[in-house]
Amino acid sequence: MEYYPETIALFKEILKKNFPKLKGEKDDVRTDKPAHLLWMLDQIKSLKGIGKRGRWIGHVNGALVSKKLLDNRKSRETIKRDVANGCE
Repeated sequence: MEYYPETIALFKEILKKNFPKLKGEKDDVRTDKPAHLLWMLDQIKSLKGIGKRGRWIGHVNGALVSKKLLDNRKSRETIKRDVANGCE
């Protein structure tokens, strides 16, 4: 089973809607930049360990909420659906 597929899809959709020409790029200095957030979402599948995956999804979630691109209610609803569907 994939790791939080609905949540990752929503986060990517939000980033691409707000930044249409966005390409995922690693940035070691500004980890809240949209390009870095997209890069993180693309990398989550390849990460070893559920703890690290959880920290990364939480970081992206927090960054989107702080940028007012996502509200807490929508975030919680989406994550709850992934958990109810048996996703890690």
